[in-house]
Amino acid sequence: NNGEKMSQTVFDKFNRFSDSTKKFGENLGYLGVGSKAILGKSKTIVFILLAAILSIYGHALLNPSSTIPIVGASGIVAAFMGAYLYMFPNARLLAFLMIPFWMPVTIKAKTFMTFWIISQLALTFQTTNISWEAHIFGFISGYFIVRYIFKLNR
Repeated sequence: NNGEKMSQTVFDKFNRFSDSTKKFGENLGYLGVGSKAILGKSKTIVFILLAAILSIYGHALLNPSSTIPIVGASGIVAAFMGAYLYMFPNARLLAFLMIPFWMPVTIKAKTFMTFWIISQLALTFQTTNISWEAHIFGFISGYFIVRYIFKLNR
């Protein structure tokens, strides 16, 4: 049964996330700290689980015959980025641009996230082992989880 096989594969891949997710949970970073402060511990755990499942399903949906394992928690990181965009669209973020050398700049979260999404979409035109599908599905999932499931107001 394909549905059963897909579910088993998703949970196998999710288990591979465990070490990365633990490390990620310990080092949420700037985006995660702001989100965790708003969501609280319980909702953050639910958020991480939903984001992991949805980002893996996004990858599997667009790559049904892929045998390449998904390793890491980048879909969850992308989900936190989507949640952060919803919660703090005008927050100023420190970014480093390479023009013609590394230069620190502060830009609004919505500007940063727009460029990040464009960079992920650009990956679709390349042959790469980066799961841009998990990134995009994670990002969209994070935004929708905080907006529609947790119904947070900005």
